[in-house]
Amino acid sequence: MIRLVMTACFYSLMFFMLSGCSKPDYSLYHGTVYPPTKGVKVSFQPGKVDHGCMVFAHTVFTIPGPVTGQEISSKVSAEARAKGANMLLVGMSRKGNDEDVDYRVDYFGPDHDYLCADGWCGWKYGFEVLEKQQGWLSVGYGEWGNAEVFYAEPIIIQAAFLRCR
Repeated sequence: MIRLVMTACFYSLMFFMLSGCSKPDYSLYHGTVYPPTKGVKVSFQPGKVDHGCMVFAHTVFTIPGPVTGQEISSKVSAEARAKGANMLLVGMSRKGNDEDVDYRVDYFGPDHDYLCADGWCGWKYGFEVLEKQQGWLSVGYGEWGNAEVFYAEPIIIQAAFLRCR
Protein backbone atom coordinates (compact mmCIF):
# COMPACT_ATOMS: atom_id res chain seq x y z
CA MET A 1 0.00 0.00 0.00
CA ILE A 2 2.80 2.41 0.90
CA ARG A 3 4.49 1.61 -2.38
CA LEU A 4 1.30 2.47 -4.27
CA VAL A 5 0.95 5.80 -2.44
CA MET A 6 4.62 6.64 -3.06
CA THR A 7 4.28 5.82 -6.76
CA ALA A 8 1.15 7.97 -7.05
CA CYS A 9 2.91 10.87 -5.29
CA PHE A 10 5.94 10.52 -7.56
CA TYR A 11 3.84 10.64 -10.75
CA SER A 12 1.75 13.51 -9.41
CA LEU A 13 4.90 15.47 -8.64
CA MET A 14 6.39 14.73 -12.07
CA PHE A 15 3.18 15.84 -13.81
CA PHE A 16 3.11 19.04 -11.77
CA MET A 17 6.75 19.84 -12.57
CA LEU A 18 6.46 19.06 -16.28
CA SER A 19 3.24 21.03 -16.73
CA GLY A 20 5.05 24.11 -15.44
CA CYS A 21 7.67 23.78 -18.18
CA SER A 22 5.27 24.16 -21.08
CA LYS A 23 4.81 27.45 -22.91
CA PRO A 24 1.59 29.38 -22.36
CA ASP A 25 -0.97 29.26 -25.15
CA TYR A 26 -1.30 32.91 -26.17
CA SER A 27 -3.99 32.11 -28.74
CA LEU A 28 -6.56 31.88 -25.93
CA TYR A 29 -8.30 35.09 -24.91
CA HIS A 30 -8.71 35.48 -21.13
CA GLY A 31 -9.79 39.12 -20.89
CA THR A 32 -13.02 40.95 -20.22
CA VAL A 33 -15.90 39.76 -22.40
CA TYR A 34 -17.75 42.58 -24.14
CA PRO A 35 -20.57 42.32 -26.67
CA PRO A 36 -19.40 42.65 -30.29
CA THR A 37 -19.41 46.12 -31.84
CA LYS A 38 -20.49 47.26 -35.29
CA GLY A 39 -17.53 49.54 -35.91
CA VAL A 40 -14.03 50.32 -34.74
CA LYS A 41 -12.04 53.56 -34.97
CA VAL A 42 -8.31 53.26 -35.57
CA SER A 43 -5.39 55.19 -34.09
CA PHE A 44 -1.66 54.77 -34.53
CA GLN A 45 -0.71 57.09 -31.66
CA PRO A 46 -1.63 56.51 -28.00
CA GLY A 47 -1.86 60.26 -27.46
CA LYS A 48 -4.73 60.45 -29.95
CA VAL A 49 -6.89 57.96 -28.04
CA ASP A 50 -9.94 59.42 -26.27
CA HIS A 51 -9.51 59.80 -22.49
CA GLY A 52 -12.42 57.49 -21.65
CA CYS A 53 -10.97 54.46 -23.48
CA MET A 54 -10.10 51.30 -21.57
CA VAL A 55 -7.43 48.93 -22.93
CA PHE A 56 -8.65 45.35 -22.55
CA ALA A 57 -6.50 43.31 -24.95
CA HIS A 58 -2.87 43.40 -26.07
CA THR A 59 -2.57 41.40 -29.30
CA VAL A 60 -0.05 40.28 -31.90
CA PHE A 61 -1.47 39.24 -35.27
CA THR A 62 0.25 36.90 -37.71
CA ILE A 63 -1.22 37.44 -41.16
CA PRO A 64 0.13 35.29 -44.00
CA GLY A 65 1.16 36.93 -47.25
CA PRO A 66 0.51 37.94 -49.85
CA VAL A 67 -1.81 40.48 -48.28
CA THR A 68 -2.98 44.05 -48.93
CA GLY A 69 -3.38 46.91 -46.48
CA GLN A 70 -7.14 46.54 -46.89
CA GLU A 71 -7.02 42.84 -45.95
CA ILE A 72 -4.88 43.58 -42.89
CA SER A 73 -7.33 46.26 -41.80
CA SER A 74 -10.29 43.95 -42.35
CA LYS A 75 -8.82 41.03 -40.39
CA VAL A 76 -7.59 43.06 -37.42
CA SER A 77 -10.75 45.19 -37.25
CA ALA A 78 -13.02 42.12 -37.45
CA GLU A 79 -11.24 40.46 -34.53
CA ALA A 80 -11.38 43.70 -32.53
CA ARG A 81 -15.12 44.13 -33.18
CA ALA A 82 -15.79 40.48 -32.30
CA LYS A 83 -14.09 40.96 -28.91
CA GLY A 84 -16.05 44.16 -28.25
CA ALA A 85 -13.56 46.88 -29.16
CA ASN A 86 -14.79 50.16 -30.58
CA MET A 87 -11.25 51.56 -30.85
CA LEU A 88 -8.06 49.98 -32.10
CA LEU A 89 -4.53 51.18 -31.37
CA VAL A 90 -2.14 49.82 -34.00
CA GLY A 91 1.52 49.41 -33.11
CA MET A 92 4.68 47.94 -34.57
CA SER A 93 4.77 45.59 -37.53
CA ARG A 94 7.45 43.30 -38.90
CA LYS A 95 8.00 41.03 -41.84
CA GLY A 96 7.20 37.48 -40.79
CA ASN A 97 9.27 34.39 -41.40
CA ASP A 98 8.49 31.87 -44.12
CA GLU A 99 6.96 29.50 -41.56
CA ASP A 100 4.33 32.11 -40.62
CA VAL A 101 1.77 30.67 -43.00
CA ASP A 102 -1.27 30.50 -40.73
CA TYR A 103 -3.49 33.36 -39.58
CA ARG A 104 -3.13 33.70 -35.83
CA VAL A 105 -4.01 36.11 -33.03
CA ASP A 106 -2.00 35.97 -29.81
CA TYR A 107 -3.26 37.67 -26.64
CA PHE A 108 -0.80 39.04 -24.05
CA GLY A 109 -3.12 40.41 -21.37
CA PRO A 110 -3.54 42.76 -19.66
CA ASP A 111 -4.55 41.20 -16.35
CA HIS A 112 -7.29 43.83 -16.02
CA ASP A 113 -8.69 46.67 -18.13
CA TYR A 114 -7.04 50.06 -17.67
CA LEU A 115 -7.49 53.62 -18.93
CA CYS A 116 -5.23 54.15 -21.91
CA ALA A 117 -4.65 57.79 -20.94
CA ASP A 118 -3.47 56.82 -17.43
CA GLY A 119 -1.81 53.45 -17.88
CA TRP A 120 -0.40 53.05 -21.40
CA CYS A 121 3.23 51.97 -21.04
CA GLY A 122 4.03 51.43 -24.70
CA TRP A 123 4.43 48.40 -26.86
CA LYS A 124 6.07 46.18 -24.24
CA TYR A 125 4.29 42.91 -24.89
CA GLY A 126 4.64 40.15 -27.47
CA PHE A 127 8.37 40.57 -27.99
CA GLU A 128 8.86 36.81 -27.76
CA VAL A 129 6.96 36.74 -31.08
CA LEU A 130 8.31 39.95 -32.62
CA GLU A 131 12.00 39.35 -31.89
CA LYS A 132 11.98 36.16 -33.99
CA GLN A 133 10.82 38.03 -37.08
CA GLN A 134 12.63 39.83 -39.87
CA GLY A 135 12.80 43.56 -40.64
CA TRP A 136 10.33 46.29 -39.72
CA LEU A 137 7.44 47.13 -42.03
CA SER A 138 5.41 50.29 -42.26
CA VAL A 139 1.72 49.88 -41.56
CA GLY A 140 0.39 53.36 -40.80
CA TYR A 141 -2.28 55.77 -41.99
CA GLY A 142 -1.16 55.49 -45.62
CA GLU A 143 -1.16 51.68 -45.67
CA TRP A 144 -4.07 50.80 -43.35
CA GLY A 145 -7.14 49.87 -45.37
CA ASN A 146 -5.40 50.61 -48.68
CA ALA A 147 -6.12 47.94 -51.31
CA GLU A 148 -3.20 49.17 -53.42
CA VAL A 149 -0.59 48.52 -50.72
CA PHE A 150 0.76 45.00 -51.14
CA TYR A 151 2.91 42.88 -48.82
CA ALA A 152 4.28 39.72 -50.43
CA GLU A 153 5.44 38.23 -47.13
CA PRO A 154 3.66 37.37 -43.89
CA ILE A 155 3.17 40.32 -41.56
CA ILE A 156 3.29 40.40 -37.77
CA ILE A 157 1.47 43.37 -36.22
CA GLN A 158 0.74 44.57 -32.68
CA ALA A 159 -2.62 46.05 -31.79
CA ALA A 160 -4.41 46.98 -28.59
CA PHE A 161 -8.18 46.62 -28.31
CA LEU A 162 -9.98 49.42 -26.49
CA ARG A 163 -13.51 49.98 -25.26
CA CYS A 164 -14.46 53.67 -25.19
CA ARG A 165 -17.40 55.33 -23.46
